[in-house]
Amino acid sequence: MDATDQMDQLNAAAEAQNWDDWLAMFAPNATLWQNFAGSSTPEGAVARFKAMGIGVSYTNIRRVVTATATGTALIEEHDTGITIGGKSVTVPMCLVVHFDVNCLVTSVAEYADSKAFDQLGR
Repeated sequence: MDATDQMDQLNAAAEAQNWDDWLAMFAPNATLWQNFAGSSTPEGAVARFKAMGIGVSYTNIRRVVTATATGTALIEEHDTGITIGGKSVTVPMCLVVHFDVNCLVTSVAEYADSKAFDQLGR
């Protein structure tokens, strides 16, 4: 499996809210950072998603993938459909994802226009 396949599976697990499979795709000590929420662990992100009752979908996906000294880096732009409490919004996002040589995610940096979340009343 390559980084593109792994990213497809990561997105599919999030869309299905299959958090056990989603977490299994992360390396130990993986980190997440979001410009609108700060730093977290994958487990912390799942706890937040569950508490919020969030649903997501990904469309208009574009990617650039490159090899690094420690694995693979993938940059993904997509439109994220977010639903919370019956309210929905589409937010353009950019992710920088690093994978180790076993294609496990070691870090994610996620960038979004946080103003778009205002439509959700959060």
